Amino acid sequence: MRQGSAIHEFGPFRLDLVRRSLERDGRPIPLSGKALEILAVLLERRGEVVDKNELMRQVWPDTTVEENNITVAISALRKALNDTPAAKWIVTTPGRGYSFVGQAASQPLRSVAVLPFSVLSQDGRNEYLGLGLADAVITRLSNTPLIVRPLASVSRFAEQDPIQAGRDLVVDAVVVGSIRAADDLIRVSVHLFKVRDGQSLWAQNFDVSADHTFTLEDSISERIVSRLSGRLTDAQQSAWNRRRTENSSAYTNYLRGRYYAKKYSEDGFRRALDYLQTAIDSDPGYALAHSGLADLFYDASNLVFPPKEVMPRAKAAAQRAAELDPSLAAAHVSLGLIASKYEWDWEVAEREFQAALGIDPNLATAHLWFGTYRAQMGDFKRAISELGRAQELDPLSGEINAYLGLALYWGRQYSDSINQFRQAITFDPTFVPTYVCLAWALAANGDAKAAVEACEQAVERQPNAWTLLALARAQALAGDPVTPVSTLASVGKDDARFVSGYDRAAVHAALRQTDEAFAALEEGYQARAEWMGYLKVDPQMDTLRSDPRYATFLRRLNL
Repeated sequence: MRQGSAIHEFGPFRLDLVRRSLERDGRPIPLSGKALEILAVLLERRGEVVDKNELMRQVWPDTTVEENNITVAISALRKALNDTPAAKWIVTTPGRGYSFVGQAASQPLRSVAVLPFSVLSQDGRNEYLGLGLADAVITRLSNTPLIVRPLASVSRFAEQDPIQAGRDLVVDAVVVGSIRAADDLIRVSVHLFKVRDGQSLWAQNFDVSADHTFTLEDSISERIVSRLSGRLTDAQQSAWNRRRTENSSAYTNYLRGRYYAKKYSEDGFRRALDYLQTAIDSDPGYALAHSGLADLFYDASNLVFPPKEVMPRAKAAAQRAAELDPSLAAAHVSLGLIASKYEWDWEVAEREFQAALGIDPNLATAHLWFGTYRAQMGDFKRAISELGRAQELDPLSGEINAYLGLALYWGRQYSDSINQFRQAITFDPTFVPTYVCLAWALAANGDAKAAVEACEQAVERQPNAWTLLALARAQALAGDPVTPVSTLASVGKDDARFVSGYDRAAVHAALRQTDEAFAALEEGYQARAEWMGYLKVDPQMDTLRSDPRYATFLRRLNL
């Protein structure tokens, strides 16, 4: 029997098919897996007599069993339910089967994953549409009561079995589709499945001209909502309308920009910047394009572009997005990020993150960055709570799981953070920052050799200034005083990309070069390097804390 996340409640009982548990008044009741599955089948068809042979097919699909197996399971089930003539839940119909006769309520389907659409055309011109349309639909659905998995988590499940993907993503429903373009026409086929049993909830084809692709996300999103949580409220519909553009060129370039931005490479960032700016030039009132530009500038800062070059532009873009659409939670998240990681304006950061959560309490990134900001303040209890909520909303996110590990690391819970980082890597082995963060925790826990190995994996996957300097720090802590000095001299020498003074300071601190470390911190402060905002809590800098210059830096950072 296929499992999912449906919850059934009847009388004092609660059956949770995700956790495979049965409770009475909140207390767990021991029950075998097959008895649970029989109960689930009977609940799904309550009031009907379910034939014994059908029960055997559903509960033991690949096994030949005797009818006695059902009898034993039903007996155990009745015992667990305290099923007596005075309180009967399951009735036997002699010669036929069993039926559930009590009143039961099933929770509605509340979570959904929209998988990247398959692009069936061969010329590659519309490659961006598969990821772009999924991203657009996800953005639309985020303004509803549904919990929607972000693009970063669903993108790895492209071209995979949708039901299994839905199980892995721990959602109630999954959307899968395909796109076929011919001349100036585009056909999109969409299918919505219930994950628990693979039931098709809705399927439809949409045919539009190439200059009306912006209508697709509206049509698809509205039908998903109507199948899962009812019609949109007037307020929700109004919010959707404010975000859309009628300019086909702006919409197409927005999708292309988001597609290339998600590649997280220097070439991808630069191409995304061109497309998003072109989208804004075509429609200056397109709030999502401004918000996407703000996200791009933040993601590319510290890695490709110097923060002072792009973060003011990120702020301007996010402010414009919020002005155009005050209900756009992502714009407030961007403003909170800029305040906490660039301007060090903690009051503004608090206000913007709270604004984002007020608009969309189910936005995983809002909980992620609010929790990270609370960690910067040293409020680890609140930080771990917020990051835990982000993890609930997006369980497989490499970034969320890594930052949860970081909050534990900053709180000096090194063993717990190591376990969390290792779990994050199993969820998403492609998210390179987790290997560096794991190395920090391993080194803090006294295992410098393992820290070097973790950094080597990071460099192998993504050789850049950040990973190379992290490796140099680990090598210094492992007792190698030569290689780190060579790395410090060479990183950034023949490369125009930004190199953070904060990362240099961490290497100097590991080498016990205190004056050089403070000089590098000054460099990071002047450049507004992102990690300067973590100076209050970062164990990498613990050897410097007793120096009066450290307290001076904290005051300058308003910490």
